[in-house]
Amino acid sequence: MRKTWLCVFGVLLAVVPCRVLLGQSGHAGRDFLYEKPPEISGKTWLNTKKPLTLKKLQKKGKVVILEFMITSCPHCVPLVPRLKEIHGKYSGEDVVLIAVTHEKAKKVGKWVKDNGIEYVVLSDPDVKTATAYACRGAPYIYVISKNGRVCWQNWGQALDDDELDIALTAARAVRKKK
Repeated sequence: MRKTWLCVFGVLLAVVPCRVLLGQSGHAGRDFLYEKPPEISGKTWLNTKKPLTLKKLQKKGKVVILEFMITSCPHCVPLVPRLKEIHGKYSGEDVVLIAVTHEKAKKVGKWVKDNGIEYVVLSDPDVKTATAYACRGAPYIYVISKNGRVCWQNWGQALDDDELDIALTAARAVRKKK
């Protein structure tokens, strides 16, 4: 009987993702789709002259790509070239890319320099932003529209060219007030 249960459990593990068995949703954080997300804050901002806020970026008509990451994460690190490409392509337009990590500024600063990262990185060792977003995993990305609402969110690996085009089209399509 014990072997039967072990076989059943083994099949379940092979077929059903662990987060489903553990009662977790497919989201790394709270689902903010079509809602205004929490403000971002932290201790140290890298690659920007002053701290950024979603409210100020929205007033400037910016689309925000907000990524939660960890410098040693085996899923985050391979995403860096993709994010550098996105930053290079869209930073001169209306898109601001911000990576948020809970790691201390000294470690993050060295990592940013060693990896040639030019997009904004926020060191938030007090995890205020991650807590506000109920972030439980990395890399996780939110695309926030010009009107300040989340129009796309998913694991970072899901942001392929098609998804990025869809997200940016939605993020830029803001109705003007009458």
